[in-house]
Amino acid sequence: MRWRVLLFSLCLFGLGFRAASDETSAAREQAAQAHLNPAEPEEILIQTLEQFEIEFPDSPTAAAKILPFVRDERPKVRRKAVRVLAILQPDLDEKGLADVTRMLSSPDKAEVVDVLKALRWLYAPSTIPSILPLLSD
Repeated sequence: MRWRVLLFSLCLFGLGFRAASDETSAAREQAAQAHLNPAEPEEILIQTLEQFEIEFPDSPTAAAKILPFVRDERPKVRRKAVRVLAILQPDLDEKGLADVTRMLSSPDKAEVVDVLKALRWLYAPSTIPSILPLLSD
């Protein structure tokens, strides 16, 4: 009888801990989304994007918050944003895919490579015509 009470207590503790952990995770994600502000310094944005990549890879709302950073004027932010989008694997609309494929015309080869790697994970058959000319490079 004692072991049943002990087992029951451990199960309740585990459920309570999980619920508290889920609430804490949601609060951390909201705090991270607050840092997704174009006015933030480059280092803060990159750290925040890394946080989404590591801690919230299955967030349903993160892709919409991260997509505008693909158009950022800072190359490091653009590259990190497209890599995080590849992790999140969202269903992008035509405008979002156009923003991503616009990065393929960058003179920075590392940026082009990051976009090509991201497009592997984003289901986007409409981007194939933009990719084909790059195969000769």
